[in-house]
Amino acid sequence: MKPNTIIELDSRKAREYLLLPSSYCTVNLPEYYDFSKILKFVKQVVGRKDIHTCLADKKKMPSGFEGVNHQLLMNKDGRYAYRRIQLANPYIYYLLVRTITEADNWDVVKRHFVNRGRPNIIVASLPKVKKIKKQAQAGIDIPAWWDDFEQESIALALKYQYVFITDITDCYGSIYTHTIPWSLYGKNYAKEHRAEKNLGNAIDHYMGAMNYDQTNGIPQGSVLFDLIAEMVLAYADACLYDKLAAKGFGDEEYYILRYRDDYRVFANSKERLETIVMVLQEVLIDLNLRMNSSKTHLSEEIVLSSIKADKLAYLSQPPIYKGRYSLFTTVQKELLYILQFAKKQPNSGMVARLLSELLNRIDKSKYEKENMRVLISITLEIMMTSPRVFNVGTALISCFLNRIEYNKDVVVKDVYTKLRRMSNTGESEIWLQRITFHMNYVEIAYEEPLTQLVKGNEVKIWNNTWVKPALLESFPLLSICNTEIRDAQTPIIEAKEVSIFDY
Repeated sequence: MKPNTIIELDSRKAREYLLLPSSYCTVNLPEYYDFSKILKFVKQVVGRKDIHTCLADKKKMPSGFEGVNHQLLMNKDGRYAYRRIQLANPYIYYLLVRTITEADNWDVVKRHFVNRGRPNIIVASLPKVKKIKKQAQAGIDIPAWWDDFEQESIALALKYQYVFITDITDCYGSIYTHTIPWSLYGKNYAKEHRAEKNLGNAIDHYMGAMNYDQTNGIPQGSVLFDLIAEMVLAYADACLYDKLAAKGFGDEEYYILRYRDDYRVFANSKERLETIVMVLQEVLIDLNLRMNSSKTHLSEEIVLSSIKADKLAYLSQPPIYKGRYSLFTTVQKELLYILQFAKKQPNSGMVARLLSELLNRIDKSKYEKENMRVLISITLEIMMTSPRVFNVGTALISCFLNRIEYNKDVVVKDVYTKLRRMSNTGESEIWLQRITFHMNYVEIAYEEPLTQLVKGNEVKIWNNTWVKPALLESFPLLSICNTEIRDAQTPIIEAKEVSIFDY
């Protein structure tokens, strides 16, 4: 039987899995971005060397340098909220993966999740192992969320009367890195043994090395960091259970489902449920974490509360599809419908789903008589409202641009100018460049450093001045862009390039 989660792998397989490019970076990028040669190079030159052997100056650790990781800010709401995704420094990433997957250390990790597990607190978010090599990590994470979290929540309405729903505000950005050794060894032991050479302290130090020695926040954008976050959250689960047991709570009185930082707490007594929530808040605060008040509520409607608001909003309207076919007579009408939906449910999964459905049919649609500039304008407005659909929206725009015969460069520049009005446009630049690279008549001065690699320009992605020069010789920076794939592509983005399910 194939392993389902990463902790079911042995140490060797776990290391191989974490060193896969798709594990190193879980962000959806154009196909020509490829970190395999970078990871392979670092593995070869570092080998069994420790971090001190890798230093250019024995007195200067990477924690003393800014920009060790590459930050890619991804807009969340079309305004000022953003998620900070990081491409980990490949040298530190390799050293950290190697440390965690040493046989003895990997046993510590596996025992941690066994020992911190509790019978009525179910975790649905341990990183899953891909069964198909080219599959995006999100392609297995999202079905897991649906099966093990949403559907299970609905089923629990059979047994419980109330549900409390909450999540953690800026979870990854709030994790206090010293809580990593707390989670593995207990708070008191970890605080008394800060100088001990153990796995928890090693991870803590590597987090500081990546983040200018700051202790607040861990990176986001890799399976490895998802695993580290789960270490801390599993400790929180155990602390919650033990505190509730000390207050006389039995296992049958409540049930908790957790998917990463999302909680569903079930009980048959409103008073007891409120006590559980109060204790959960105490546990989280002790770990420097906070409940998100805007996403917190108690409900007696377990079935409906278990389903995301955007999905309920969609289901409450008349059907717009018959099987795989749209009931709209024009693409413009369908886009206007999606725009109205996006205004009511901004940046939601259903907006992404609706755009993806349109993209999957677009090559079969007969829309030659429609105004392509109008279609691009509406699509761009959807993207501005829901930045999570940048990749799918850009793919649609590429199809519409292909139908424009005159002044195509003017339209492209208009798109770029409008996207520039948003803050944190690195992601949008990456995807817009995917269209324009083969348009020799379009000149756009992209600012995101990753876009320069696509053009063949060497720029600084990671601050590696702390690394011994001998280990940097022949560093294959430009290999991040696979030129064979880049040159074989056309300005039209196909659905399979942006879909996480079509494999």
